[in-house]
Amino acid sequence: MAVSMLGVSEALALGQSLGIAASTLTRVFNSSSARCWSSDSYNPVPGVMEEAPSSRNYDGGFASKLMAKDLNLAASSAKDIGQKCPLTSEALEIYTELCKDGHEARDFSCVFRHYYSGMDEL
Repeated sequence: MAVSMLGVSEALALGQSLGIAASTLTRVFNSSSARCWSSDSYNPVPGVMEEAPSSRNYDGGFASKLMAKDLNLAASSAKDIGQKCPLTSEALEIYTELCKDGHEARDFSCVFRHYYSGMDEL
């Protein structure tokens, strides 16, 4: 879930930077192979989905500190058996940084705003 949220957040923030509305990008994602839970059920852009934590200032949902904990467990397990997991390692770094920056209690989708500097849907 963390890697999926990071990918969707990165794509939406990039699209916004290029002048494409998040709602437009979401429609494109959800009608193509880009469709996933992070885009169609838990969109990280405030204002795209009223029921998502992103539209409630990232309150509620699954706390970023819990995502960092789970990523740490996964990374440790992979290390123990010698398995390479570069996406897990990168996600752990990002969520650890997010928590250190004071967003540990916010829903993990807040990575869109606080790591990628994404904007609200207008």
